[in-house]
Amino acid sequence: MRTYIISPVKNIPEEQSVFLYRYVQQFEWNRGHVVYFPLRNTKQDDPAGGINICRTDFWAMFRAGEIHVFYDPTSEEFTFDLGMVFALVELTKKYRILRWIIGRKNIILINPKAVDEQIRKESNEGIRIKRSFARVLSRLDIDSFS
Repeated sequence: MRTYIISPVKNIPEEQSVFLYRYVQQFEWNRGHVVYFPLRNTKQDDPAGGINICRTDFWAMFRAGEIHVFYDPTSEEFTFDLGMVFALVELTKKYRILRWIIGRKNIILINPKAVDEQIRKESNEGIRIKRSFARVLSRLDIDSFS
């Protein structure tokens, strides 16, 4: 199984980095997955200003059957990557030929409690949420298996 990991890349705290590397090792060593982990696999020095990073990560997501997401609401990479995943999931739902070409994408939350905490925080603020990436991610985690 090919697995893609969405996580922060820039300014990642050491404890998150250690956790994520162990998580990746678990899937590679114990489960035999081929894991694409941008923190490790994507060259971050891009003379094109980031477009090559986006392309590289998109095609790695495209080839993956599972996409595991470490939720971090402060990460720009997370937000951008979530948008790419959303587009892939929607395309495979709507167009049968694309489902055959792209394959079904199973979205798995690495840290679902962080997503739940963010949704609870948004609700407790008493502000009507018009847009919430935590809620979108929560739905993708559920909908991707249906």
